[in-house]
Amino acid sequence: MSTTAPPKPRIPGCGFLLQDAKLADVFTPEDFSEQHRLIAQTADDFCNNEIVPTPTRWSARISPSRAIC
Repeated sequence: MSTTAPPKPRIPGCGFLLQDAKLADVFTPEDFSEQHRLIAQTADDFCNNEIVPTPTRWSARISPSRAIC
């Protein structure tokens, strides 16, 4: 049976500005694992391919008589 180390305390948000903190306790983008980076890239690709183009498709479907002015 293997044991895991307890998680290191992390200072959330901008907490490092409000309290004394060691550099090791502040989570930075350099702390992301490869899996974190892949998830972020997938989310970014989804947004760029599925969400950003949507208003253009919506405006193409709205007839001029239904346009909100």
